[in-house]
Amino acid sequence: MGGIVSAIRIDARKYFSPERSRTFAGPDIFSAAAGRLAAGVPMNGLGTAVAANDLLGAPFAEAELTRGTIASTVIHANKFGSAILNIEEEWLGQQGFVEGAVFEYHRSNAPTLCIPRARSFSSVNVGDPVLVPDDYGRVELAINQGSFAHAYGLKLGDSVRLIPRTERS
Repeated sequence: MGGIVSAIRIDARKYFSPERSRTFAGPDIFSAAAGRLAAGVPMNGLGTAVAANDLLGAPFAEAELTRGTIASTVIHANKFGSAILNIEEEWLGQQGFVEGAVFEYHRSNAPTLCIPRARSFSSVNVGDPVLVPDDYGRVELAINQGSFAHAYGLKLGDSVRLIPRTERS
């Protein structure tokens, strides 16, 4: 998306609500800041500037392409059972995953599964697996009206390999 232009630490207490959660004040602070921005307060008026190189990166590495295979990691399993991977959806298309993919779970005794890449769950029959974009620009392994994570025993941190399909099956 072009990189970070500027960042701030939201610490202008005059904009904080006096009543904040004791255990998780994030929504209280961020919603107040969003309201102030919408009302015209400039971003730098909400706090202290933070240098881009001082920001923390994602707590995971991006997927890697080696000899035609994408080595990826499950970075989240959502409440519906989709396994979100550390693969950006746009990058996936650039690597040849236009028609579909072969999914191999990291355990060698797991079956190889042919999974179509699609724009929505309804692109496949109920109960069938699908590789779809998530809401944040990444891809997820899912089952239409089912739980991919449960069906294939995937959890946070598990390794997954995706190989571009070479022939229709």
